[in-house]
Amino acid sequence: MPDMIPLTTLSQPHEDVLYVNLQAPVEHLMGTAERRLESLSVLLRLLEDSADEMPMPLGVARLSASLAPLLEEARQLYELAERKARQVQAGA
Repeated sequence: MPDMIPLTTLSQPHEDVLYVNLQAPVEHLMGTAERRLESLSVLLRLLEDSADEMPMPLGVARLSASLAPLLEEARQLYELAERKARQVQAGA
């Protein structure tokens, strides 16, 4: 298995730019995923705070385009962290 794998194309437009180091500790993978999820949470709270105002359709499209890569990165990081944690447990 390679040490570096690309993030999915749901997270980036090309497979040759953003990579995850499979040798990174589980804590680093989880911490990065948690940071992405916190970013999503902040953006969603901003939407809740302005629930009275009707966002422009273009604004909603831009927001969706911003949230989708963050969510995909967080999902992939959590999956990698879980896989690595299972490998560590199996080796122990």
